[in-house]
Amino acid sequence: MFGKNSKNGKLGKHVWNAFFASSVEIEGSLRFSGLLNIDGNLTGAIVAKGMLVTGTNATITGDIFVENLIISGTVKGNIYATGEVHLNNTAKVIGNINYCSLSIIPGAFHEGNSHFFSDEEREELTARIHAELRLPYDNEGQDKGKGRKGKETRPLPEPVEAKVSLSAPEEAGGSGMAVLKETAG
Repeated sequence: MFGKNSKNGKLGKHVWNAFFASSVEIEGSLRFSGLLNIDGNLTGAIVAKGMLVTGTNATITGDIFVENLIISGTVKGNIYATGEVHLNNTAKVIGNINYCSLSIIPGAFHEGNSHFFSDEEREELTARIHAELRLPYDNEGQDKGKGRKGKETRPLPEPVEAKVSLSAPEEAGGSGMAVLKETAG
């Protein structure tokens, strides 16, 4: 699944950009490109070009717009994925799942509808993600802020200043870790 490769902090073609431990709580929209692992709590929308991995302790409350997603924790919101969505046996999703590829391991819980994206819908979402992240999108007929055939796209959720807090410092037995690093593309 997703071309796993554990060398050099890579999962498939993606390089780990950040890891939020279970002691981290984030309020606000999160935007990133690359690979992010969240094992803490996040309240707000996520927009990503790359892959989001949620650990078993993760709780995400908000909509997720991403290429690929592996869920082992809880998601309370709608999911929009231009690639693969994988629900591990510990996953709990309350919301609609819009996908191009979906795999569900026995034991996973999903309350909501699922919708397979057409090629046109996938292209539209990809263009919106690129526009939100201010990344170039080279597809014939695509302009910044425009979807397929030049139609205006709806903006994704507005960014909110993120507040990061460590709820369990190392002295109290928590990991106390919130690591962010930039990697060369």
